[in-house]
Amino acid sequence: MKYSVKLTALFSGIFLVIGSITSYLVYTSNLKILESQIKDELEVQAFHTIDKIDRMLFERFTDIKVIATDPVISSRNSTPKQIRERLIAYRNNYRSYVSLSFFDLNRVMITDTIGIGIGKQHPRITYWLDIAGGKEFVFDVSKSIPLGFSVFHFAMVVKDKNGSPFGVVVIRMPVEKLYDITKRTFGMDQAVEQDFKIDLVNKEGLLLYSNYNRKGILNEIMPDWEYLKRFLKTGKKIGSFREHYQGEDVIHVFALEQGYLDFTGGDWTLIIHAPTKVIFTPAMELRNRLIIVLLVIGFLAIFTIFLFSHTMTRPLAKLNNASIEIGKGNLDAKVEISSKDEIGQLSVSFNKMVEDLKEYRDKLLAYSSELETKVAERTIELKNANERLQLELIERKRTEASLQASEILYRTLIETSPDAIVLADTNTNFIMVNQVAVRLYGYQNAEEMIGKTFLNLIVPEEQPRLFEHFKETLQTGSGQEMECTSLKQDGSSFPVEVNASLLIDAQGGPKGTIAIIRDITGRKRAEEGLRESEERYRTVLDNIEYGYFEVDIAGNFTFFNDSLCRILGYSRDETMGMNNRQYMDKENTQKVYQAFNRAYTTGELYRSFDWEILRKDGTKRFVESSVSLLRDLKGERIGFRGIVRDITERKLAEAEREKLIHEIQDALAQIKKLSGLLPICASCKKIRDDKGYWGQIESYISDHSEAEFSHGICPDCMKKLYPDFADDKNSV
Repeated sequence: MKYSVKLTALFSGIFLVIGSITSYLVYTSNLKILESQIKDELEVQAFHTIDKIDRMLFERFTDIKVIATDPVISSRNSTPKQIRERLIAYRNNYRSYVSLSFFDLNRVMITDTIGIGIGKQHPRITYWLDIAGGKEFVFDVSKSIPLGFSVFHFAMVVKDKNGSPFGVVVIRMPVEKLYDITKRTFGMDQAVEQDFKIDLVNKEGLLLYSNYNRKGILNEIMPDWEYLKRFLKTGKKIGSFREHYQGEDVIHVFALEQGYLDFTGGDWTLIIHAPTKVIFTPAMELRNRLIIVLLVIGFLAIFTIFLFSHTMTRPLAKLNNASIEIGKGNLDAKVEISSKDEIGQLSVSFNKMVEDLKEYRDKLLAYSSELETKVAERTIELKNANERLQLELIERKRTEASLQASEILYRTLIETSPDAIVLADTNTNFIMVNQVAVRLYGYQNAEEMIGKTFLNLIVPEEQPRLFEHFKETLQTGSGQEMECTSLKQDGSSFPVEVNASLLIDAQGGPKGTIAIIRDITGRKRAEEGLRESEERYRTVLDNIEYGYFEVDIAGNFTFFNDSLCRILGYSRDETMGMNNRQYMDKENTQKVYQAFNRAYTTGELYRSFDWEILRKDGTKRFVESSVSLLRDLKGERIGFRGIVRDITERKLAEAEREKLIHEIQDALAQIKKLSGLLPICASCKKIRDDKGYWGQIESYISDHSEAEFSHGICPDCMKKLYPDFADDKNSV
């Protein structure tokens, strides 16, 4: 390709790139400015529209306050006919209303301007829920039960002159009023109305009005409501954003209802959806004009550039032809260019360069012979260097032989080790294993293991733990012993102990790990046997009736069974670590100390000593114990162990028996009896007591026995003392 063509293409490309970038920047700049202006204008229109809606609602709020306080309507003495006449008069004054109704507080329609539904009770829905909740004024958009279509409902509680509520007045206005407001605010013709979509929603996103989705009013949630709520949560009352909405690029503008004067509003939101293909039409037309203008200018520029480049490249063609001749060896070629510009100067420099080349060629021939001499000298130097290299090679072979001997010694140590030794690279793959490892894992030879990851020799559930241990060894350079479960080649598992350490390369970096693996199956079996023995020991202790305990030298519990907890009345957690002084008084503490001290000094079992404990609930119990010295594996005295038996019942029985014996002895001591020789008078029959006094025999016997006397007379004495009476008795 000729230089003139290249130059034409270069300048044409530069022009096209600059023109395209300029056009794009102008277009995008205008587009951003237009978008900002349109957003601002739409936000202003949205604000005025929602403001007009608030003013319209405020007017209805004012109207219904006037109606609710009307003397006739607010009088309990007014008849339904009088109320209806007043409502009709208000409807005639306010042409915007469809109907006006009066209800009692039970939602029963008393009267209505159109006479539909009188006497019927309305269901407890829509605005009636807010009235029941205590609100005096309520408005909403919902389907009218009497009319059968969607309307604005404005309801206010009617109070009598004493301020007591007794009814509700309701006025209804068609939702088409919103269409009139939006149409007047935007000044929309039919074409604009079809392009711009307008929605009015409540705080739940329910469509109250839509100029394009009439069927969705009061039935559907605005499609993009969840996305819009994120902007409303920021606290903005008016705003706009751009997104892809219902299949097209749209600018959304929203305005939140702010109320008017003492009318607070209903938290409604007006949303305007403006398609960018409509609002950016001026910018697109400007872009098309710019493209046409740039195409015309580009064509003219390319033609001008072609003429300019053709003129500029003629001297360059001469230079090119001269350089070809010089390349062929003709150093007599010259360039004849008479211009005074850079190309003319270049031709002068070119001719000077040719002359210099001729001079240098002569010098080069002279230097060539000198160069041959220097090459010969350099060859001798290289030969000497080669001899030195051969000597270094011999020394390296000696070093390698020494390293090989060290490696043989190292491998011999590994192969003669009684434990399995393996080397793994940083990817967990085996690079060397000894024969013990081959036999341990059930392989035929070491080649079967080389190149495989050691993780496959670990049961799956323990692989993550071993891999973390492997990474820690590579990172920190220090390993630690760990136990895991390995798998043989046949799939059987067995426990091993692994001790890994870091392998480093010549540069000091991690090369892998070396691990010593030991089969601990026998040790595990011994531990399991010990555990089973301890379990049997624990089962026996937990099932015997006696309390078993172990304490340290200070008397703190270190081990015990459940029976001991039941005897003391404490839980396991409370008993653990408890000192003997906590469940006995000072006297029993000293008694127990003497028993334990005897076992400590003699090392013999101290049998069957009883003492008194204080349970957690405050009751006292008698226990009988045996205690012996507890030693560790080195024979050092570390505490005591013993058996405790609750003998409270036996103690109580012994005390009861002793009490009974004393009572019997006291009773026997108090029994009165007669024994021995009694001195009695032969005449009067009086008896002499121990003190030497004489008394009646009856008194003596009464004092020394429990016998009592009743006085009578025998037949012989009766004959002797009362003969007359005795004779009469006999005759009878």
